[in-house]
Amino acid sequence: MEHPTDSPLVPLHRTLLIAGCLVMVGVTALLDQWTGPHLSFGVFYLLPVVVCAWWGGFAPGILIAIAGTVAWCVVDQSEHPSTPPIAEVWNGIVWFGTLVLVASLAARVHMGIRRERYLARTDSLTGAANGRHFYETVVELANIARRSNLSLTLAYLDLDDFKQVNDQLGHAAGDEVLTQVVRTVQADLAGAGLLARLGGDEFAVVLTGLDPASADARIARLHTQVSEEIGRRGWPVGVSIGAVTFPVPGVDVDRMIQRADLLMYTAKRKGKRRVEHTIATETDATAISSPSGQRRAIARVLDGCPARVRPEGTNESDVFATVRDLTAWKACLHLEQCFAAGTVLVVEPLAASARTLLVRVESAQSTRGGWLHYCAMSARLSDDELTSWLGNEEASLGQTPLPISIAAHQDVISQ
Repeated sequence: MEHPTDSPLVPLHRTLLIAGCLVMVGVTALLDQWTGPHLSFGVFYLLPVVVCAWWGGFAPGILIAIAGTVAWCVVDQSEHPSTPPIAEVWNGIVWFGTLVLVASLAARVHMGIRRERYLARTDSLTGAANGRHFYETVVELANIARRSNLSLTLAYLDLDDFKQVNDQLGHAAGDEVLTQVVRTVQADLAGAGLLARLGGDEFAVVLTGLDPASADARIARLHTQVSEEIGRRGWPVGVSIGAVTFPVPGVDVDRMIQRADLLMYTAKRKGKRRVEHTIATETDATAISSPSGQRRAIARVLDGCPARVRPEGTNESDVFATVRDLTAWKACLHLEQCFAAGTVLVVEPLAASARTLLVRVESAQSTRGGWLHYCAMSARLSDDELTSWLGNEEASLGQTPLPISIAAHQDVISQ
């Protein structure tokens, strides 16, 4: 992923940007000369400085500031030949300082915006993509793959016995394990796919354009690379991978992701430290069920669990909502106001022990006293996270029926 401090332009484009801004300075100087001494034209020298500093960075902005200062001084001297030299020097210094200040502000604002965008889609510990960015990327790649008749492969990676690292070596060692796994996977992918950390010791990878045989070889190589790195460092963990290649990606991305998730748990049940890879059929793209007939995730109807909700990335005041239904992948929220489909909401429980959720509104339905919002999670909730919302209730796999409202809205946990 692109680091926020990196320049957004390649060297060639930066050179063209500088050349274009120098031309803008020249044109501005000509217009300044043509309009004569009675019209102030100095503010227009700011435009090329801002453009160059915004897209090229502070150093190119300084270069354009120097050019702008020289051009302004030349025009000013031709229009006011009687100005004393010391005054010309002073005016040039002041004008150069003004252009440098503008260049600095433009570069810093742009860098701040890019940094915020980077942090919004990046896991802060490992530098991998976060669950929200992964989901959005899979949706985009699936749409492209369907239009271009390309295959798409989803893989889930889970570290086996990771708790032993935290218990025996400490949480700092656990963080090092997670960081090194990300480095190893990203080095193997070499930009050919996206790696995301979904939470804890779970990761996901999306690849496009690989036929089933190539995808199988890539996933196997990935497993080997991670296992060898873990073994070389002597960490008491392994890695299980579940991967699905979709020759024709389905429309329901939630179901596609759930298919890979289930295969990863199949690998764990078969002894851990192994790879389970399959080719999805047309049926797999529209209906998914656990191989054992059980649901891995908890699904419960919540009796009006209260929460605070706000649109993600805005300063809007929180509104109160009740969480009606909840699964590892879906949530149903009841609010007095209606949010449009596609809105990303932050759902903060009033109970301090529960995890804050990041959900995307898929649809809203008018009901008595407000609106029901059917939402998809940005990342799958673990059983422990679901239990924190449900309280201290016992919630065993396969023993709880699906909430009717979510099941009717194409819940990813199929009957």
